[in-house]
Amino acid sequence: MPREHKSRREVIDAIRALPSTSELLSMHEGHYDHELDLEVTVYGRNYGGKKVGPYVRLLSFEPGENIIKQGEWGGNTFFVVSHGIADVFINAPNNQSLKVAELKPGTQFGEMSVLAGVPRSATVKGSTGGPVDILEIQRPALRLLRKLPAFGEALDSSYRSHGRDNIIDELGQKISLAPQIAQELKAIASFRVFSKNHVLFRERAPIDRLYFIRQGWLRRSKGPDAEDFIGRGFWFGVDGIMKEAAWPYTATLMGRTEVLEVSIRRLRQNPQLRENLERELARFAPAAFGSLVSTAGGVREKELAAQQSLIETGLVDGTNLLVMDMDLCVRCGNCSLACHKIHGQSRLTRHGIHVTRLERPSLSAIQSVLSPAVCMHCQDPECKHTAGESTL
Repeated sequence: MPREHKSRREVIDAIRALPSTSELLSMHEGHYDHELDLEVTVYGRNYGGKKVGPYVRLLSFEPGENIIKQGEWGGNTFFVVSHGIADVFINAPNNQSLKVAELKPGTQFGEMSVLAGVPRSATVKGSTGGPVDILEIQRPALRLLRKLPAFGEALDSSYRSHGRDNIIDELGQKISLAPQIAQELKAIASFRVFSKNHVLFRERAPIDRLYFIRQGWLRRSKGPDAEDFIGRGFWFGVDGIMKEAAWPYTATLMGRTEVLEVSIRRLRQNPQLRENLERELARFAPAAFGSLVSTAGGVREKELAAQQSLIETGLVDGTNLLVMDMDLCVRCGNCSLACHKIHGQSRLTRHGIHVTRLERPSLSAIQSVLSPAVCMHCQDPECKHTAGESTL
């Protein structure tokens, strides 16, 4: 377990020593410029009898002690190295742990879980060289600290560099990318976040970039009528690595999307990297346009409508999802009763997101599905054991 420094003076000294947070202590004519934010963040403040804050802690971790662990959800805290060194590891094949980086004082980490709502992408431990002091910052402090220009710039830079490095480190495990080659790829790659309806590339435009979809969904369209949908995990533009080529379709993002972008012009200036990626990335290319849906008349339109609904409602991205097959449900209320028996009151309301989809590529194979608006806090919800409910 880490040791918490209870002295507020030590916390203040740690904040002052970090370039990204030192502005919180800036003064003018003997008064702190951000006095209220400083009080809430470091000391906490009472509002009508309710304590708000503090939102930062100074923690010491022993050599080899876990600070965060890959795969865990940690959307409420991120960290800054205050003193010492922290080591970054990712899970490698055969249950091995591979060290990929060292974090020096002033380096932020863990912010991707807070900003993107995703699990921790790496494990960070105290270095074997000695203890490391870490400034732990809770989510509510983000709004306050983002007022500081240096902190906002550091947060954005950290988010983008960590996103880029995580993708390339994971790629290196899949295609045996040598460390030197991986560093060369990082030098020409950019991690970007786009919003809904952004056009990533257009049909017949020259392929001048590689794109990897880390998170999100896109609509592929060809002409006025043909379209399909595809999600994360694919590299687009591989055909343009070795020769001039044009995009075969238009790609429009359907929501917030995280993308790794690689300049093909700069890639071609590095023959070894270019040949390596051209050979290895072909197996991560997306399926051919139109091959993901049925070609049968009427079925295609229903499949596309169901896919679009699942994506736009967010159901397709659920990690633990309670759904009801409304064709099996007889409205007996047993699911609400089971919830009531467990919790003393029913938290289950049979209202929420409703979609209709095809079970099979047939016009008659329609399934009516409801995702109820419930708390989703139960590890093994009793309501799912009643007829008509299931978890996905």
